Order: sequence, then structure tokens, then C-alpha cells
Amino acid sequence: TLTPPDAASVESDAEFATIPFEFPFAKLMQIIEEAVRDIDLVVDLMAGDTQRRSWDVMKPGGILVCALGAPDMGALSFGEILDRVRRICDAVSIPIIADADTGYGGPLNVIRTMREFERAGVSAIQLEDQEWPKKCGHEPGRKVASANEMVQRIKAAADARVDADIMIVARTDAIALEGYEAAIDRAERYREAGADILFVEAPQSEAQLGEVPKRLKAPCLANMVEGGKTPILPGARLQELVPEYVAR
Repeated sequence: TLTPPDAASVESDAEFATIPFEFPFAKLMQIIEEAVRDIDLVVDLMAGDTQRRSWDVMKPGGILVCALGAPDMGALSFGEILDRVRRICDAVSIPIIADADTGYGGPLNVIRTMREFERAGVSAIQLEDQEWPKKCGHEPGRKVASANEMVQRIKAAADARVDADIMIVARTDAIALEGYEAAIDRAERYREAGADILFVEAPQSEAQLGEVPKRLKAPCLANMVEGGKTPILPGARLQELVPEYVAR
């Protein structure tokens, strides 16, 4: 199991505020059981501010924009992403869902990614079935790997976990290339392979958005981006539509 550092707290560079250190795996489970939550997508510079705003869980985003001033196109290396994941985990004590893109290579790379992200202090790791270099899930021109390849990524991540409480989020981008039903089929396979949370990217209607967790019968994430393919719904409407969503 992971061992916290000797220091009882970590210090925020922004305001020198002391944040108690803890591994929040159990808290993430509680959040999932309580259904719909807003997840704050932030860059590493704003991590401490996110915690002070009393968000329940954080999924870092915008790292490529912050680092290179470029869109989400897979231009950062594994080491650069890991460095920012460590900074964010050091700055907050709320659960962190870390986006690990495609795992940065084959199964051996996924194993290393899982182990390094777990050491950094994340509560969950997200893997997707795009080919590398990946793109934002609402951009054209994406390519998806085979479902078998993604299953191997998930199994490698599951086997590499030291702590079984670290969750695996499996994302599929198949709707845009193979259609809605194919994306549902892929998500079901990913669940069987060991994914704890499923993420079907870019449903194209409110009806699809509401149907996904009902079809999959598993905790799910919903992603809504301004100008994207998915209708943007407020949290209250999403919970009314389908309370099975973990977060949006």
C-alpha cells in the first residue's frame, strides 16, 4: 500500500495555506455512491483554488493549453504529464481523476503509467481507446484502436495497481467513427476487462446521454464541452434525466 510522506501537511504555493494530506480513495467511492457531481477541470496552477471552492473531486484538464498554448493533440510526453499530476496531487487532498490518455504506449507503458500515477497520489486513472497521438473527444479526425487493444490496456492497468481502491475510468471515442451502438458494445467489454467507471465520449443527443448508464448498468462519466457534440445540461437536469451518472 502507499505510504503518505512524513510531513503532516503540504503547503500551497499560492497562499501558503496548509492542506491536510490523506489518500482520498474512500472519499471517491462515497462520491460515486452519491451519484451526480460536478467535476472541476483545472490546470495545475489552479488546483489549490479548486479545493478552496469546495469541489468534491477534481479531474485536471487544460494541461496542454497551459504548457504549450496548443489544443488537445497529444503533444506532451508521459513525463511532462506525470510532473503536473504530481504537482496537483501535492496541492490538494480531494480525490484526483488523472487523465492518462492512451497509457502512452503498449501494455508495458500502461503498467508504468499506472504505477507512477498511483505513487503520485491519484484516486483514479482514465484510459481511452484512441490511437496515439490522441485528440480532444469532440474534435474531428480521431482514430480509435481496436477494442482488443483497449482491453489489454485496461487489464495491464488493473494488474499494475498496488492498491485495489485505485479506480480505472475507461473512455471510448467510438461514437464518431463506429456509431453509438458500437460505442456501447465497447464500453461493455471494457467493464468486463476491469474498468470501474465508463466514459462514452460525445453522445449526440439528450436521449443518448440519458440512455448510456441505463444500458451499461455501471458508474459513468458525462463530458460536456462548449461547441462540442453533446448537449450541455445543468447538473440538476442530468440528475433528473438519469441519476446513475457519477459526474459531469
